[in-house]
Amino acid sequence: MAKSKVTFKPKPLPLVVQAILLRRHHPSMQVKVKGTTLQAHFEVRPSEMGGTYQVLLQHQQGSPPEVHVLSPTLQHRDGVPPPHLYRNGALCLFYPPSGEWTPQQALATTLIPWTVDWLFYYEIWLVTGTWEGGGRH
Repeated sequence: MAKSKVTFKPKPLPLVVQAILLRRHHPSMQVKVKGTTLQAHFEVRPSEMGGTYQVLLQHQQGSPPEVHVLSPTLQHRDGVPPPHLYRNGALCLFYPPSGEWTPQQALATTLIPWTVDWLFYYEIWLVTGTWEGGGRH
């Protein structure tokens, strides 16, 4: 008799749990869940010497989350847009095929710190022209 192989596929964190975790870790964040979409507005200042950014995190259940800088507008350097930015303006915070982020992980402890890091390296890039944040180009 052949043994059947049982595979376990972990379920994604429900959006309401993601919202609770975002509020717990980032109390000033404005978070709402409507249907299968989570939206979080927050403010980030990646360094003492840098600017303050208004940011929107959107997560549609079943899709990778997206993070957009609402203001100020991200600058080009010598006519070149910032690296690690998708065509729709979303920040490239992780490489989806790599499994760096999965729906079982909390946005509060992954995407939010990664956004701060991205903006920190963006500010360095504006000054030096070199992207120090690593990643796949």
